[in-house]
Amino acid sequence: MSILSFFGLLSPAERVLKAEEAIRASLFEKADDQIKWLVKNAHPSAAATQARLHLAKAHLASAKNGATGVLVELDLLYALRKNLLSSDPALLAEVEKESSALLISSTEALAVPAERSKDWSTAAMHYEAGLKRIDGVTALRTASGVHPKLYKKLVDSHTELLRIKIQPLLVQATKQQASLDYNGAESSLEAGLKILAGPYSVAVEAAAAILRLPTQAQLATVQQARSIAQLKASLEQAQGHLALATSLGNRKGSPIIHSEILGAVSEVISLLVSADQALTAATGPKMPALANATVLAARIHALRARTLRLRGEHYERESQWVLAEADLGKAHEAYKAHYDAEGAATMTVRKGIVAIKSRTGTTVNDGTIIRQAEPKVQIDLAYRAVLLFLEYEQYDTATQYLPYLTGKIAEAELLTKAVHQQRLAALRNDLEAANRRARDEAAQYADLLKLHDELPGLCDRVNQVDAEAGSQVSALLPFVFGRLILAGLAQEEYLKLLDLLTVQPSFHTDPEILKNVGIVCLRLAVNNQITAGNYEWVISLWLTAVFSNQVLLASLERTTWDDELTFTLAGSLGLRAIPKSLENVNHLPADSANIALADTQNELKQRFEDALHTIANEQLQRQAIAAYDVEVSALTGLVQQLNKGGMTNVPRPTPVAPHAARLLNLSESIAAFLGSRYQNQKEPDEAVLDCALFYQPTAELSVLQGYVRALEFEKNVITCFEPPRRAKLKTFPNLLQSGLTGFPLDDYPKLKHRLLLRIADEARTASKQEADGELVPVFEALVSHFSDYEPFRVAGAHHICDWCIAGLNRDSMEPVLALQWLSKGWGWVPDDGRLAANLCIVFGRLASDETIPKEGKKQVGLPVLMQVLGQARKKPTRALIAAINEELVPVKDSLNAMLKNAKIPVEDLKAAAGRDSDMWEEREENDESGPLRRFRRLSEFQSISSFPSSYDSPKFTAAGIQLGKVLLLLDRMVSVTKKRPVF
Repeated sequence: MSILSFFGLLSPAERVLKAEEAIRASLFEKADDQIKWLVKNAHPSAAATQARLHLAKAHLASAKNGATGVLVELDLLYALRKNLLSSDPALLAEVEKESSALLISSTEALAVPAERSKDWSTAAMHYEAGLKRIDGVTALRTASGVHPKLYKKLVDSHTELLRIKIQPLLVQATKQQASLDYNGAESSLEAGLKILAGPYSVAVEAAAAILRLPTQAQLATVQQARSIAQLKASLEQAQGHLALATSLGNRKGSPIIHSEILGAVSEVISLLVSADQALTAATGPKMPALANATVLAARIHALRARTLRLRGEHYERESQWVLAEADLGKAHEAYKAHYDAEGAATMTVRKGIVAIKSRTGTTVNDGTIIRQAEPKVQIDLAYRAVLLFLEYEQYDTATQYLPYLTGKIAEAELLTKAVHQQRLAALRNDLEAANRRARDEAAQYADLLKLHDELPGLCDRVNQVDAEAGSQVSALLPFVFGRLILAGLAQEEYLKLLDLLTVQPSFHTDPEILKNVGIVCLRLAVNNQITAGNYEWVISLWLTAVFSNQVLLASLERTTWDDELTFTLAGSLGLRAIPKSLENVNHLPADSANIALADTQNELKQRFEDALHTIANEQLQRQAIAAYDVEVSALTGLVQQLNKGGMTNVPRPTPVAPHAARLLNLSESIAAFLGSRYQNQKEPDEAVLDCALFYQPTAELSVLQGYVRALEFEKNVITCFEPPRRAKLKTFPNLLQSGLTGFPLDDYPKLKHRLLLRIADEARTASKQEADGELVPVFEALVSHFSDYEPFRVAGAHHICDWCIAGLNRDSMEPVLALQWLSKGWGWVPDDGRLAANLCIVFGRLASDETIPKEGKKQVGLPVLMQVLGQARKKPTRALIAAINEELVPVKDSLNAMLKNAKIPVEDLKAAAGRDSDMWEEREENDESGPLRRFRRLSEFQSISSFPSSYDSPKFTAAGIQLGKVLLLLDRMVSVTKKRPVF
C-alpha cells in the first residue's frame, strides 16, 4: 500500500486498476468516477479505460437484446479518439477492434427484421449506418471480415430495391414477347436497363450490375427471336416469289413475262439478303447459342442456289450468255456452300452447255463432275457436245461423251455410228499424213521430233478403232526414231538428239541406242560444243558408250560382211562376256587374222581426248580433262571388278560412268555391288572401295564409312607436312595417336603402305628444310607406332644424327644430351655405320670430358655412358664393332698412355673405381680372373707419393675414382668388339 492509500488517497495507476475492477464488476458509476479523475488529469490510459467502460456497457446492452443501446455505447466509444487525447493509441485501437463483433451483430439485429418484412429501405439504412461507423474508425476498417460482410448485406438490400423498380417492366416484356410484340418487349427491357444505368453510389452500382446481366440476356433473347421471325418471314416470302418466278418461267416467253421473272427473282434475292442479315444478327457475339443456325443457313443457301439457277437458265433461254454463265457460277458456289454435290455439278455442266450454245469458252469434260450432275443435264450436255465436236472434226473428244447417251435417247446409236465412221476416216487420214511426214527426205529434225511425240497418242487412238491400223502406227514409231537419229546427226542437232536418246527407257543397256549416244557425244566434242553446263554429262555418257563391248558385239551380230573375219576382246575396255551366237569372237591375242576390237575403242577414245585438249576456254578445258580422268578411273575399276569372278550378294550392274550413274539413279546399286564384292573377297582390295566412292561420295554404305575415315586420316597426316609446317608438326604425334585408335589401319593394307611411303617421303623432305631437331617428336611417334617400318627408323636416326653433329659443332648441345639422342637413333638402326661411328665419337668425347674435374659442377655423363655401354653389349653389330675399333680404341690407348707417362697407376686407379662404386655389378663373361674381380678384393689404399697432387690422399680422391670409372667404361666398351656380331 502506498502512503497515499494509507491516507485514503489513490495514485493514478491505482485509479486505473480501480476503474478496471469496477468495469469487470459492472459497477459502472464507480468506474466512471475514477475515469473522470483520469480524464481531468490527462492520464495516458484515460481514453482506453473509458473505451473499456463503453464496451462493457455495450456488452451488457447486447445481453438484454438492446441493439440500439449497444450502438449508442459504441458511438460513444468511437467518439473518444476525436474528443479525447490518448497517449496510448495502440491500446485504444485494440478496444476498437474488440467492438467489431458487437457492431455487426447489433447492426444485423436491427436490419434483419426489416429484411424479413421486405422493408429493404430500412435494412439498407441500418447497413449503411454500420458501414459509416466502420469507415470512421481505422481499427474497424482493418479488422478482418468486418467491412465486406456489411457491404454485401447493403448490396443485397439495394438489389432487392432495384428489382422492385424493374420487375413490372420485365414481366411486361415477357408477355409482349409471348404475343410476338418484339418491339414492345425490347422497349420495356431497355426501360429497365435505363433504370439500372444510374448513376449510383458504389453499393447501388454493384446492385445494378447484378441485375443488368439477366436483363441484357433477356433483351438478347427478344432480339434474337425477332431476327428469327424476320428471317422466317423473309424465307416464306422468298419461296412465294420463287414459286411465282418458276411458274412464269414455264410460260411462253414474252417481254412482260421476262420482266416479271426478273422482278420476282430480284425480290427473292433481296429477301434472302434480309434473311442473311437476320441470321447474322441472331447469331451475333452477344446472342445466345442458336441450335438450328446451321439448318437456317442451309435453307438460305438452298433458296439462293435455286433462285440463281432459275435466273441463269432464264438468261440461257434468252441467249444472254454472259449473264447466264455468271448466275450459274454463283449458283454453283451456293450449292457448294449448301454441301449439295449434285447441284454444284449440275451448275458446272449447265455452264458447259452455255459454252456450247454460245460457241465461246470451253465445255466440261471431267467425267467425275458430269456423272454427279442431274441425269437430264448430263444428256443435254452430251448430246450437244457430240454434235459440236463432230462439227469441229474432233472425233476423239466427241467419243468421250457417247457413254452418257447410250441407252438413254433414241439417237444414241446413230450418233455413235456417225462418230465412229468419222473418227475412223480421220484417223486413217492422220495415219497417211504420218507416213508421208516420216518418209519426207527433206523433213527437218524439229518436224520429225514433233511426229515422234505425236505417234504414241495416235497409236492409242487408232487401236481403239482399228487394231490393224494401230499395228501400222506401232511399226512407224521405230522408223521415225531412226529417221530422227539420222536427221539429228546430219543437221547437227546434237544436244536435242542426245536429250531424245537419253530419255529412252534403260538406254544404257540398249547397245544400239548407246552406240548413237556415243556418236553424238563424240560429235559434240569434235565440233567444240562442250560447255560448262554439259561437259560432265557428255563425258560420262561418252565413256559409258566407249567402255561397252556390247556396242561393238551388237554391231557384229547385226551385220554379215564380217562373218568370215575373227575378232578378239583381248585388251578391250568393257566386259569380257561374248554372246553364244558370235562364234567369230574370242579372247585370244590379236594378230593379222584376229582383229582387236580394243583398237577401235582406243582409237575412238583418243579422238575424244584430243578434242578435249582443243577446248578454247582454258578453265573449262582443265575442268573437262579432270572430270574425264576421274570418270575413266572409276569406270576402269568397275569393269575390272565386273570381269572378275566371285560371289556377291547383289545383282551385277551394267557399267555406267559415275556422273551418268548418279543422274540415272544407278549409283546406289553400283556402289552396293562394289561393297558386296569387297566384303566377299578373300584378300580385300581397297581399289574396290576407291571405285565405290566414285559412285557414292557420301559413303552411305557402312563398308565405306571406315575407309572414308582412313582416307581422311591420311589427308590430315600429310597436311601436317605442307608448308608452313612447324606449327602443324607439333600436333602430329597426337594426330597420329588419335587417328590410329579410331580405326584399324591394318584393315586397309594398300592404303597403309601408300600412307607410310608418303609420310617417309614428306618426312625426309621436311628434315632437310626444318630447323635441327624439329622433326624428332615426329620420328619418335612414327617409330613408336610403326616400329617395323625401316624407312622411318633410318630417316629418324639420320635426322637425330645430323641434329646432334650440328649442335656439337656449334657448341649449342652438350655431349651428354647428344649421346642420349644418338643412342636412341642408333637403337633404331643398330647396323648403320654412320650412326655407330658418331655414337662412338661422342662416347669417346664424353668419356674424355668426364676425366677432367669440373669445379663446382656435377659430372652427369657417367650414367649416360653406362647406358650406352649396356645398349652396345646387347647389340654388338658389325657396324658398332667397326666403329669402336676405329673411334674408341684410339681414345682408350691415348688415355692409358697419357696416364702411364704421368706415372699414374692405371690398374690401381681402376681397382679403386671398381671398389668405390656398385655400378659394376655385371661380371665379365668367362673371366673369373679379370681385373674387376681382383679389384673388389682390395680392402684399402695407402697414400701413393707418385700420384699428382690432385689424386694425392690417403685414399683416392673423387676425381681419381671418376677417372678410374671412365677407364673401366672404355675397357668394357672396347671389350664389346670381342663379342660375336649380331645381325
